[in-house]
Amino acid sequence: MSDVTVTFQPDNRTVSVPSGLTLQEVAARADVIINNLCGGQGVCGKCRVKLAQGKASSTGKIIGHLDKKELEEGYVLACQTRVEREDLTVWIPPESRQEGEQILTVDHVVQYDQEPARVAEARSPGSIPYYQPLCRKYHLPLTPPTLADNLSDLDRIFRELRKNVQEHRLNVDYHALVGLAQMLRKHEWNVTATVHLKDPDCPTLRAVEPGDTTGHNFGVAIDVGTTTIVAQLVNLKNGEVLGVEASHNHQARYGADVISRMIFACSQGGLSPLRNAVATTINSLVDALVSGNGIEHQDISCLVAAG
Repeated sequence: MSDVTVTFQPDNRTVSVPSGLTLQEVAARADVIINNLCGGQGVCGKCRVKLAQGKASSTGKIIGHLDKKELEEGYVLACQTRVEREDLTVWIPPESRQEGEQILTVDHVVQYDQEPARVAEARSPGSIPYYQPLCRKYHLPLTPPTLADNLSDLDRIFRELRKNVQEHRLNVDYHALVGLAQMLRKHEWNVTATVHLKDPDCPTLRAVEPGDTTGHNFGVAIDVGTTTIVAQLVNLKNGEVLGVEASHNHQARYGADVISRMIFACSQGGLSPLRNAVATTINSLVDALVSGNGIEHQDISCLVAAG
């Protein structure tokens, strides 16, 4: 069976899909977000769209949400209307779109005439550091092995790290060991180690890079909200926020609230569409932060998300 071509206006986005999908599902494939408060159950009536060209089949649930005039003009509910064999042009009215909202990307910063007491206390000797990043990079100018100093490559790195990381126990990620011996010798034992400090009692060596890359150590902080996602790029060396990007949470196409998305996951497509939607949104924000700040993806040492 040949695919059906559906064009969404005013976005002017066209996608080819097999017949049988709802317009809500087709819109998701075209990366067009239509309001979906009820998670596709046909009870909220917020996904009204107009068939500007072509015909499609709708369930009886649209009757309670559309009057006679709207039905005659070609209005349907996107979640209750399936494409058949005819190409379609679909007009999405403003009230059915997610647009125009202002996404908060910078919080309100309180200006102090004097340094807050707890900040001043944190800066005092012997206190817990006020800024303690999740990952740090350490430049390690290692000495080559000799008959008198015949430690293994990993122990040689650990010995140098202990000059900076005051912990007896050190762990290592397997991926940090792949190709380690060749890299150390190729770059004359001049490397940088990335250490994960989530467990302060047992820091973990995450990566070893050639040269001194301590100036390229960044983290991404992500706030996953129900409707929007905001990401900040942070310089882990000093805590400076270098950039911020925001987007609508693409999970909204499966339901406007958490309950609707849970209903969708249990009764329809499962967890995969929801996971892919939020992962796609986060990846696009990270890509924008990387390109907008002139860094590379491998310069990002850690990512923290909350929501």
